[in-house]
Amino acid sequence: MKISSFEQPLPDGATLAVYNNDNLIFTSSASWLHPLFDLEKFFASYSGPCHDLSAHDKAVGKAAAALLVRLGIRHIHTELASSLAVRFLDEAGIPITYDKKVERILCATEGLLANVDDIKEIYSILRMRMETVSGTQPGKP
Repeated sequence: MKISSFEQPLPDGATLAVYNNDNLIFTSSASWLHPLFDLEKFFASYSGPCHDLSAHDKAVGKAAAALLVRLGIRHIHTELASSLAVRFLDEAGIPITYDKKVERILCATEGLLANVDDIKEIYSILRMRMETVSGTQPGKP
């Protein structure tokens, strides 16, 4: 049985790799949620095919799961998945495979989103956290 590209080990130094079919279209070596927000920026100017997107993300908690769904990723593989992420993706109908599953990823964001299921609300919370972590005030460039 053929293993899809997104299920292969990540490229050297990468924390996120995104494929259309088996063609690599994006990688990032950043940490936390930065790769997913970078992917969002990438898609704003990307004009190539993106009808069958899959991703290999080093770790997927609920925050990453919500962003991946929002970005149109249809298949996900990760080395470390949280139960919250697996449940969220299952409810969204997105298949995930993982090497290891834990109850929760040790991250404040995971706890913050434990009882939030609306993807728009999750995105809003994450955007504000990202702007705070990046040193800007929410809503200010």
